[in-house]
Amino acid sequence: MVKKIRNIWSAGGVIVLQKKSRTFVAICNRKSENLFALPKGRPEKNEDYKQTAIREVKEETGIDTKIIKKISTTTHYFGVKDSNQKTITISQSDLESNNDNITIYKKTVHWYLLKYLSGDFFMHDNEFDSVKWIEISVAKNKITHKNEKDVLGKVLAIFKK
Repeated sequence: MVKKIRNIWSAGGVIVLQKKSRTFVAICNRKSENLFALPKGRPEKNEDYKQTAIREVKEETGIDTKIIKKISTTTHYFGVKDSNQKTITISQSDLESNNDNITIYKKTVHWYLLKYLSGDFFMHDNEFDSVKWIEISVAKNKITHKNEKDVLGKVLAIFKK
């Protein structure tokens, strides 16, 4: 039996800042998980992908941005144990199990290339411990999740042209 999969989406972006011949991107860090991530999040009522990306990036980084263009869309799966709402890594057997205590989500993330307009990282919310500008090729190696590494790879290719 295949478990029912719940579809959800979020949106976020890669903020670029160019100084001389170098390109920097904003990376969020959560120390307790040793997590390095791009800013993204779930929509609020009636928001579209672009509105969600702009708002979430502002909340998580403190930076006002403007969308340059869409980079890509990524998809990943995760599970949530209903008893404690803890997110877990899932396997193929989790997808096929009869364990009703695990809810499986298919999350689609809409990624945008964003231009820095104004703001400062000290204005970011408390979802992450810190936000930093990191040179894009360094950031690609530092980022935690493969999907986000792929997104940075696409941005890196844009700026190498």
